[in-house]
Amino acid sequence: MMKQTFTTLLLLAVVMTAAVSARAQGCNNGNSANHSSTSQSYTPSFDARNFVPVLKITTQAFPNPSTGLFTFALNANRNWTEAATLEVVDLTGHVIRTIAVPADEKRWETPIDLSTQRPGIYLVRIRDCAACQPVKLVVSSAAQP
Repeated sequence: MMKQTFTTLLLLAVVMTAAVSARAQGCNNGNSANHSSTSQSYTPSFDARNFVPVLKITTQAFPNPSTGLFTFALNANRNWTEAATLEVVDLTGHVIRTIAVPADEKRWETPIDLSTQRPGIYLVRIRDCAACQPVKLVVSSAAQP
């Protein structure tokens, strides 16, 4: 993965250098300008020490199904930089609970209590995270003796 990313960045640097050189020489869609200019090149620097990988998040709820008491776990490959909001919604889209997820975490857990809700299916989603898949929670009726 790192080699592929470095190759992509190197190719991007070559393309950017050619584009800046062409612009500095007065080229515009193949037409040269009649004025003098100084050739410039731009090579973006890449420091692997400051490389930030793409944020990948996995989520889990357990026990599932449950009579309403769940633990929701969120794991990431790196810390995220902004606080997020966790939403528990029913199948009609009505928000049942909202829970703040703190920033600068790689692993985070929180209890979710849906014991006062009707049995059924609920979804836990992270607001404003298109790449995050919702987690299905199944609230079952209390066990009969």
